[in-house]
Amino acid sequence: MIMVMMLSLFGGWGTSVQAEPVEYVAVNTATIKQYWDLSEALNEATDGQTIQLIANVSTESNIAYDRTGVSVTLDLNGFNLTRDAYGLGGDTQEASTIFAKAGTLTIQDSSAGESGYIKYVNSSSSGSGLNVGQNGKVKLLSGGIIGAGQGVFAHDPGAQFEMSGGVVYGYFDADGSEALDAGMGAYVTVSGGYLGTYNKNAALIWSGSTLDPQYWSITGGYFTSNYYNDGAQNLIQNFVTDGVVTELIPTVKHAMSGDTEYRYHLTTPRKITFDASGGQTDTSSLKTNGSGKLETLPLASREDLTFKGWYTARTGGTKITTDYIFNTDTVVYAQYSEENLEKETKPAASINYIYESLQGLAPGAIYLVNNNSITADSSGEIAIDESWFNTTLSIVKQGVPGNTQDSDPQELDIPARPKTPSVGHTDEATLNGKDGTITLVDSTMEYKSRKAEVWGNITGSRVTNLKPNEYIVRIKATETSFKSDYALVDIKPLYPIEFYLNDGTILSGDVKGYHPGIDLTLPTQVSLTGARFAGWYRESDFSGEPITQISSGTEGKVKLYAKWTNSFTFYYNDGDRNVYDVQDEVLHGGTLTMPEPPTRDGYTFVGWYKDTALTKPWQLNEQVSADTKLYARWEKQVYSIEGTVINDANPFVAVPGAQVKVVQGNVQFGSTAVTDANGHFMVTGVPNGTYNLVVTKGDQLVTLIVVVKGGNFNFGDQYIILPEGKKNTALEVKGTNTPSVVVDKLNDLFNDSASFTAEDKTQVDLGGAVKFKLTVEKQEAGAAVGASSIQAIAGNRVIDMYLDMSLFKTLTDSVTQNDTTVPLPTLGKLLKIIVPVDLTGKNDVVLYRYHEGTAAKMNQLPYSTTMAAQEGFMIDPTDKELTIFSQNFSTYAIAYSNGSNGGNTGGGAGGSSGGAASSGVSYTVTVTGSQGGTISPNGTVKVAQGASQTFLFTPQEGYIVADVLVDGVSVGAVSSYTLSQVKAAHSIQVVFAKKQGDTQNAANAGLPYYYTSDNQKLFIGFAADDSGMMKYIAPSWANVLFQPNPKAFTDIAGHWGASPIQFVTEREIFLGTGKQQFSPNTGMTRAMLATVIGRMYERSYGPLETKGTRIFTDTQYDSWYGAYIDWAYQNGIIQGVGGGKFEPNRTVTRQELAAMFYRFADFLKLKDANTLSQAQLTYSDASSIAAWAEQAAMYMQETGIMTGRAGATFAPKNVATRAEVAAMFKRFIEHVL
Repeated sequence: MIMVMMLSLFGGWGTSVQAEPVEYVAVNTATIKQYWDLSEALNEATDGQTIQLIANVSTESNIAYDRTGVSVTLDLNGFNLTRDAYGLGGDTQEASTIFAKAGTLTIQDSSAGESGYIKYVNSSSSGSGLNVGQNGKVKLLSGGIIGAGQGVFAHDPGAQFEMSGGVVYGYFDADGSEALDAGMGAYVTVSGGYLGTYNKNAALIWSGSTLDPQYWSITGGYFTSNYYNDGAQNLIQNFVTDGVVTELIPTVKHAMSGDTEYRYHLTTPRKITFDASGGQTDTSSLKTNGSGKLETLPLASREDLTFKGWYTARTGGTKITTDYIFNTDTVVYAQYSEENLEKETKPAASINYIYESLQGLAPGAIYLVNNNSITADSSGEIAIDESWFNTTLSIVKQGVPGNTQDSDPQELDIPARPKTPSVGHTDEATLNGKDGTITLVDSTMEYKSRKAEVWGNITGSRVTNLKPNEYIVRIKATETSFKSDYALVDIKPLYPIEFYLNDGTILSGDVKGYHPGIDLTLPTQVSLTGARFAGWYRESDFSGEPITQISSGTEGKVKLYAKWTNSFTFYYNDGDRNVYDVQDEVLHGGTLTMPEPPTRDGYTFVGWYKDTALTKPWQLNEQVSADTKLYARWEKQVYSIEGTVINDANPFVAVPGAQVKVVQGNVQFGSTAVTDANGHFMVTGVPNGTYNLVVTKGDQLVTLIVVVKGGNFNFGDQYIILPEGKKNTALEVKGTNTPSVVVDKLNDLFNDSASFTAEDKTQVDLGGAVKFKLTVEKQEAGAAVGASSIQAIAGNRVIDMYLDMSLFKTLTDSVTQNDTTVPLPTLGKLLKIIVPVDLTGKNDVVLYRYHEGTAAKMNQLPYSTTMAAQEGFMIDPTDKELTIFSQNFSTYAIAYSNGSNGGNTGGGAGGSSGGAASSGVSYTVTVTGSQGGTISPNGTVKVAQGASQTFLFTPQEGYIVADVLVDGVSVGAVSSYTLSQVKAAHSIQVVFAKKQGDTQNAANAGLPYYYTSDNQKLFIGFAADDSGMMKYIAPSWANVLFQPNPKAFTDIAGHWGASPIQFVTEREIFLGTGKQQFSPNTGMTRAMLATVIGRMYERSYGPLETKGTRIFTDTQYDSWYGAYIDWAYQNGIIQGVGGGKFEPNRTVTRQELAAMFYRFADFLKLKDANTLSQAQLTYSDASSIAAWAEQAAMYMQETGIMTGRAGATFAPKNVATRAEVAAMFKRFIEHVL
């Protein structure tokens, strides 16, 4: 019985779960009342009653037994009580499966196999299966108690634990996982049963000090080790005063779990009574010695009979010898035979080397093999015990009482096993390959993977095409020799290395992977034109130290980033060009950190330039692309700019601490100033020129124009206003080749009611912000919008450059602080944009513009320093600047003639000439919307090829924009959308929804739902909040509304999955297992998973269409899940398990779950479902994933929908809990949207 119990109790450690729906788990054997709550059953039972398990139980919290003066029995009945408490630390009363606080609790297992157990599962060595409190008493008769920190913890002084049978076990693989732990003053009695630990270094018993006989009594039992407490190993045998701890001989070792064995047996003196069976004996009783053995045996006699010996029964039984061990007080019986009885025939056993048995014996006969009674099987064979190898056996056929005597002994030599073979191996050579090899083998051997059932034959000197795994090799048994013990071969995987070269190249030493346990030197011959290799880094931001090798302790996929640097030399440039500073480690592709500005007597430092002619300044945002020399530019005639910064309050207040810079485009001139307590500033070192003055403080920013010409510039009484209400203006010059433009009149847009609306002003007054930003970027002809149209009207003129000029308004909501940015293609006011460009020697300079599908030539205005009254352009008398006056923002082009056309004289004020797009090709944009708002333009809109078109969405009073779908894909609840550089037909669908109260956006209004034709309210599963915008997928006919829909479950507080559980239950694609119960750690059935997928799909895409295939014979198609299984099968989302079955009520495994998600993604035609050719599985147990699930596991890994369990494992065959499935559905929904 013990051996059977051990195998069933510890054959696997998976958590048992309660099936859906809730079922009864226990019964009171006296009242026959059934319970679904075990805690309620134990605490309702009266004194002397028994609570018997009738199903496996999984509990979220510990079960407290608090019954002062009451004694109750818990009968495990072959079932399991499990608590999965991952992450709950400490050895406290809470960290337990059962807490016996007060009263007496007797634990037993009445099942035949005694295989039931109580278990506490954790991710560390803490927590117990049973915790006994100060007023509690627990008796363990049979069954098991298992814990991560300890099996049993008698926690408090006065606690009592008595063990006469059963198993107490510390299962965690750590030296802190003990079997039995007791605090000071707790009483512990062990008279039998089995105590064990999985980790060989863990203490069997922990008491904190030497065992005190006042509290501890150990008189029997089997143990995995012979010591207690950590550190110095105190032997249990030294504590036992009346008995002996004996190391078991191999024939009586008991396997516990894996390689764990009971190796020690505690015996104490027992009283042995001799029953002469009607005869006479001179000794009525004897006591065993400390080893549980009798040192001598008395004789017995009976008239006319011969005394055969003492046995454990009057007839049959086991014969008692001086090697027999007694565990209890025992009565033994004399057996006799008649003197003239014949002896049994002497055995003639032979050895069956193949099956390792003694053969040629009488079927069913009893034999004494080395005095141990063994019955031959129906084939007349007895299995050879491991301890018999290389020994001589004595085999006696036992006589039949009253008929025959024992036979004479047969002496049979049992040879030793062959020597374990010495083999070699090579590890896997390619990623995810099957090219591992076992070497030094021959045809006398066989092999298999360690966990496989079937052995394979070996035909040559090598076994090839092996995946990474543990393999075992042994010499095969023959007709004349036994098989050998096996040799272990560990073929290591080749883990992938991903090199992120950042445009570089590995010249030599390139590797694709590495083997764990072996140091690998990384390639050093790495090259990138214009840069130096500075090492490999594990982080993309190059934090930490560079590495030169992958060390032997590394496992899993490795990502390495190549760092490239450049050298910058700064020259003082005072005539001798002495070196001012050197920066050798400037990040290639990054931006340069300038040194402190140099000083020179009699000069002002202007800036750093890339050429000795000092014509190419280094720009602020310029990317580092090569080793560079920079030269200081000095000016004898430089000036200062000073002024005062105030806010726009009434009365105004000076603004201290504001930063002031003078810039042209991205190039700064002069010093950086900071306003003092009076708001005053002074920027020094500014040469002649036209600049933007940029004033910033926190997130406030204002941009003005300033002209320095032959002297210092002082704003004087013209205060610079930095609005207190966050009214910001900015100029952004993109690209290092874009001219350093300057802009004027940006701040005037706040006086333009069309640009700065009343609603904008309200938002600013309430704490929001408005920002006007002009962006300017030089573009090539192939990238510039409308370039072909401009070229068509430019004729033979040379296009000097294209400039993309765009104006944007960003509104920051005062409540949500979310930003909404819209383009402003046309203004009611003019902006002045000064473009530095060398037009010397260029004739007939013309400015073209492409706007709203039309290319046109702009008016040239007479040169003036004052603001123009109309759109056009001016050229300054030096031919060094072109000034644009514009209220329309798109593509501009500066052109000139090759011939002589009279130079760049000012033109008149005549009208502009226009032209159509050159190609004449246009595309259709189909625009539709639901009730509740207007769209401009709407319907069928024609857009010229390469042109852009902006659409505005305006909800009616009481409505909001709930979503905008472009070509069927949600872009969020935006108020406008621009199709840029149109090259194909498109569709835009706008969803308006009723506003909920004063809510400003759909995300804060709650979750989307709609009513069906039969007035059923359905929440949408495919719905997620993206930065304050609710994105969702709904049927085209649905009138979508919004409403919060929170759920309250008492069993998810503090659970890691609380957030995703709320996510799926709010959308009602999951339901609870009770009114306030979700049961996060229980499993989900295959039928329920198919139902959730189907339920989610139909709420976004409309009712499911099924053909009534009904292919599975074990599926009830008229039940709640039938239609969903039928639909999912027809669309390839689910498959059967073979034999026409689906097994709908079986809990789904993690690899089955991954497969269903992957097929669902493929059904939805997600772009990434079939683009995994370059991906590789990185789970540590990837080799355990079934072949049919590998692609699905890869999809879940690469999309992040399934993150794996502890130790980077996928756990393919483990049950997926409801919390895990909820988290995966949340990630899947967010991934789809």
